Order: sequence, then structure tokens, then C-alpha cells
Amino acid sequence: MKTKLWPVVVQDVTTGQVLMLAYADAEALALTKQTGEGWYWSRSRQKLWRKGETSGNTQQVVEVRVDCDNDALLYLVKQQGPACHTGEKSCFFRVLSSDDYLVPPGDFTLDDLFNIINERIEKRPAGSYVSSLIGRGNNRVLQKIGEEATEAILALRDLDIQPTESQGRQRAVEELADLCFHVLVAMACYNIEPEEVVAELAARRKEER
Repeated sequence: MKTKLWPVVVQDVTTGQVLMLAYADAEALALTKQTGEGWYWSRSRQKLWRKGETSGNTQQVVEVRVDCDNDALLYLVKQQGPACHTGEKSCFFRVLSSDDYLVPPGDFTLDDLFNIINERIEKRPAGSYVSSLIGRGNNRVLQKIGEEATEAILALRDLDIQPTESQGRQRAVEELADLCFHVLVAMACYNIEPEEVVAELAARRKEER
């Protein structure tokens, strides 16, 4: 059965700054009211989590409010440390310009990225990173994969040393994203479709059986 969730806006009770958006089920809300700490439901991990349980950046919930339709919550909190896993005080630190394109959550796939890369290769728009990289030849593209793989390895090794460090985890995610991106660029250069790689992985899975 699908868990029923409330969106939770989290606001600093002292400054009024909006810190983050999360989700809570009935149990998370009950725990928040009982303990005075910020409890939430993770949609990706499908389990309860307490703010600060790994980072130490806890939230003392001063007041819980519900909107007029009973379908959204507001936690007024005293935040210890940054609220965002990137180390920023608020998760809402990015400013969208008029020409920014924002992809709806869950709508962006590696296939979408691969199509964008192919479009950049074909049209070579000025100022495009892909255009610049491709212009330096396939050897440079392959070299970038090696560089990004090294950066990803170093970031992951740092997590072995400090597994609960939120900024370290974010760096690892960013380096892995860079690695995946450059692998896709190389695939586009050599006309290898993502479906071919997926098919190979599927074939290996069958062989393991």
C-alpha cells in the first residue's frame, strides 16, 4: 500500500528563512510531536529518518502548523548547522534565471542526457562544453574519462574515512555524475547507444542464472 505523505516546509523560527522541503507520514509527524525533533519519511529509501542523525545538523521543532486543506505541514524549527546536505544553510540557494530550463523531478533520464549530448555534437552551439570537448578530438574525450574516474575514486575513498560527512557525500555524487556524463559523451562519439550497454548487462544477468 502506498504511504500517504504530507509535504513539509521547514522554516527557521528566528529568521523566517525557508530551510528545506521534505515529506512526513503519520508516524513521522507523531515522532516529531513527541520528541520535538524533525522526523520525516524518505521516499527514495522508503523509511523514516531524523534530521541530523548522520550529519549532526539537528532540528528542534518549536511548532507544527497545518495548512487550510490539511494537505501540507509547516515545521518552525531552531536549526543546528546547515539544513542542506551541500553545506548551505538553506536548500533553496539556487536562483533560476529567465533562460534556465528546469526538468521536473523524475522526468530526466540518462537517455535524455544522451540525446542532449548528441544534439550538441550535431549542432555545435557556441559556448557548449560538449562542443568544446568534441572539438579537441576523441583522445581528449577518453582522457577526460580517466581524469573523472580518478576524481570519483578519490571522493569515494574520502567517504571511507568520513562516511557520515554530508559535504563529502555530495562531492562523491558530483564526481560520479561527471564520470557518467563523460562516458556518455564518449559513447556518442563512437555511436554506441545506451540500449546496447543495457542489453549487454541484461545478457550477463541471464548468464549468471
